Amino acid sequence: MNKIESKENAKKYLRNLIKLESKIPLQIFITKVSKSGMTRRMKVYYNYQVITGFISELTDLSLNDDGLKIVGCGMDMCFWLSSRITKSLYSESEQKEIFSHSGGCGIMEYQAIY
Repeated sequence: MNKIESKENAKKYLRNLIKLESKIPLQIFITKVSKSGMTRRMKVYYNYQVITGFISELTDLSLNDDGLKIVGCGMDMCFWLSSRITKSLYSESEQKEIFSHSGGCGIMEYQAIY
């Protein structure tokens, strides 16, 4: 299976699992933070299912046993990841629907767990 097929399969699986009208938030676990604070490792769960591998395929983020590698600082990186997932899964019109349900932040609801 090539990269494009893998990404499309991940998108199909996640869209089938996570419905627009769902009120279940993504759960984003921060498993590690580098000494410099510039890199984090995160795992993503939805309704008690580990979806980190599918998120890696969908977003092209690197993955190891500690989770997705997120580089950056100066903002809520869980918000950034949730935004990236939303933009990768849904079209602009669907994102507007999420925007109207999410209290104005325009992303799927998420719960950060440190």
